[in-house]
Amino acid sequence: MAAFFTDADIAALGGSWSWLAGVAGQAMEQGNEGFLEDTLASVRPWGFRPDAIGVPVLIMHGAKDKMVPCGHGEWLAARCPAAESRIVPDAGHITVLDSAPQALTWLADRVRA
Repeated sequence: MAAFFTDADIAALGGSWSWLAGVAGQAMEQGNEGFLEDTLASVRPWGFRPDAIGVPVLIMHGAKDKMVPCGHGEWLAARCPAAESRIVPDAGHITVLDSAPQALTWLADRVRA
């Protein structure tokens, strides 16, 4: 597990985000189709072009993410003209979820506008 998560991610999975492991575990019990689809999404067309997205998009990515390279979030944001990229400096794959309140504030601001 340490290969994919920072020490802070592992601590979060044992603490504030412990419920997430249970949800993910239940999903994996249904088979590996979701994992396979996620993997294939990195090597085949998605069925839409990111540059066709016209609504505001916030892409938040942990700078220390070991599972999905930070460059992927930056790549995606560069291809979505309506996207705003936020790289969370000390966050990993799980601890970036601690930024959810800021993401919801961002979303509420756009809904009000």
